[in-house]
Amino acid sequence: EIRQLRESVRVIPLISSYKTYVIDEAHMLTQAAVNALLKTLEEPPEHVVFILATTDPEKLPATVLSRTQRFDFRTLAVAEIRDRLTRLVEAEGAKLDGETLELLAQAADGSIRDGESLLEQVLAFVGESADREEVMHLLGIPDPLVVREIAGAILTKNTASALEQVSASIQRGSDPTTLTEQLAKYLRDVLLLKSDAALAEIIERRSGTAHAQGAVAHGEKAEVS
Repeated sequence: EIRQLRESVRVIPLISSYKTYVIDEAHMLTQAAVNALLKTLEEPPEHVVFILATTDPEKLPATVLSRTQRFDFRTLAVAEIRDRLTRLVEAEGAKLDGETLELLAQAADGSIRDGESLLEQVLAFVGESADREEVMHLLGIPDPLVVREIAGAILTKNTASALEQVSASIQRGSDPTTLTEQLAKYLRDVLLLKSDAALAEIIERRSGTAHAQGAVAHGEKAEVS
């Protein structure tokens, strides 16, 4: 639809100062579409802004990259997402405690948009005073404490305890796939900290303080092969 876009950009906006066009997954544009867009990108009307969003910028043609400014977005730390969610909760007049917000921030996995979406679900389906247990049940999020306990049982080769806790977590509503992913991430962090304890700060930024402290403790004690 690039040819149609080239025609529409000429029309001056009626309300705002600018017309903004967002081309998502821009690396998927065909060569013909890129060729048709180049002249407009090079000399866009003063009232037009183009945003080319992509998860694979290396696939964008050099002719496009040379006509644009590049901004690389990073994932956010758990603390940054938690602070943002805290401000939103306060603005909504809701009453979610710090542990619940920390849980949502961890589940967001670095994305503020995902964190806000999870918070919206909680406020809509559980209410403005949801507690940690209700949030875990609604979203199928495994309790981080249980994940650490399962990891501890695995590292000490206590198979029966590990299986019992996995079963109990699933019966409480945890999604098995999510539980497996969280457990794999935790064990990976234990391995990293076993090799270099200085990585704790990086892990804390990505996964939260409690997660990092638990991984440090297991990294110090466990015999990992």
